[in-house]
Amino acid sequence: MKNTVRLIVFISLIPFFDLILKARGVYGGLGANPFETIIHTTGDWGQREF
Repeated sequence: MKNTVRLIVFISLIPFFDLILKARGVYGGLGANPFETIIHTTGDWGQREF
């Protein structure tokens, strides 16, 4: 049971870490319009999880 909860929490935090890495410029960066990138990234992840 504990491992299942940990896995769900980890999977739900992936979009957050993805945005942090993009904001730091580790890969890709946020581009010319960072708000649009954040909205599209979180929307894509939201659709994937449903």
